[in-house]
Amino acid sequence: MEPMSDELQSPEANRPLPDQLRDLLDEANRILVERQEMAIQEVKDNILATKQLAIVVIVGALMMLTGLPVLAVFVTAVANNLLPIGDGGLNWWLLIFGACLLVGGLVTTIYAYRRYRAEFTGLQKSLARVQEDGAWLRDRIERLLPSLEK
Repeated sequence: MEPMSDELQSPEANRPLPDQLRDLLDEANRILVERQEMAIQEVKDNILATKQLAIVVIVGALMMLTGLPVLAVFVTAVANNLLPIGDGGLNWWLLIFGACLLVGGLVTTIYAYRRYRAEFTGLQKSLARVQEDGAWLRDRIERLLPSLEK
């Protein structure tokens, strides 16, 4: 088989240069608009993830701040022998409740932060697409250069 001629391989080569440039500019403009919309959506998603993290961290901090005074009351009462350890009364509930609040708040905050770090992308997707589009545009311009040199 004979290799195809340049005219058959590249239908763009037969079109006038101004038409090719206009199509290239239209395509580049369309791509830029899509990338702008994609970047805006990524920023909105990241703002939402940050708000969610802030809310969960505040809740976790409130849990820890509530647990600390409960544990302080337990320690103070035991130290002053106000709540005897062996009677099975209120003191164990203070310890359990305070520890649950403290540990629960800490675990909640840690897992929320890990989730945030896993979901937060910054503008990585948009930047990767812009690099791909830059390579595509460079390729298209290089294909048009022989036409410009004529």
